[in-house]
Amino acid sequence: MEEKEQSKVIREDNNRIGNTVLLMLKKINVPLIIIKNLYLRENNENKGLNFLIAIDGSKLSFNMFKETKNLVNSLNDKISALFIYTREDEKINLKKEFDEIKINIDIDLILLENISSISIEKQVLDFSNQESPRFDYLVIGSHGLGSQNNTKPSVDIGHIAQFLMKHSVINTIILK
Repeated sequence: MEEKEQSKVIREDNNRIGNTVLLMLKKINVPLIIIKNLYLRENNENKGLNFLIAIDGSKLSFNMFKETKNLVNSLNDKISALFIYTREDEKINLKKEFDEIKINIDIDLILLENISSISIEKQVLDFSNQESPRFDYLVIGSHGLGSQNNTKPSVDIGHIAQFLMKHSVINTIILK
């Protein structure tokens, strides 16, 4: 198969996967897990799972802490939260809220300053796909701050969640 034809087939497969996931998100009210690399705990009992939660300060992103905590079932599992801020006051406000939530859940907070020339979703993708620390799961909300004021969002998944779902090389958990 020629390279051009092979590229078209890959794009069509990605679109099918994306459309299937979008259809599932319309019909279910439970977290959707997209497995890209199967990891079995029994293969390596000393290593825990590393979860990365991408947060934006929305109510849903703070609810993701509890949901992710429910997935942790080993003392070696680790949860990290990534927040990319654009203004210093966003960083300060989020840190205050995070400290209140952290009372019940042990989570490492990672704060990165937004690089204006790179989209936030690309920055999250680059961080989650890096080799060290290696993350096993990326946990994202189906919507972010943009839909927080709507009682029923007009779409089933936000553009950032859709981008991360399609382009992440690690397992992705989408929470509604």
